Amino acid sequence: MARAALKEAREGREIDIAKYLLRLPMLPDYLEDVLSAFDQSCRGFEEREEPGI
Repeated sequence: MARAALKEAREGREIDIAKYLLRLPMLPDYLEDVLSAFDQSCRGFEEREEPGI
């Protein structure tokens, strides 16, 4: 079964990962959960960004 899944994945069409992720209505919640698991958050992200990026 695993070999079949790998074969299908290799032969499958490429997907636009960004479009796929942005269509997930729960994406913000998933990201928040992952960040909190690492004791991080998005608060203050813009202040930490380097100028010109």
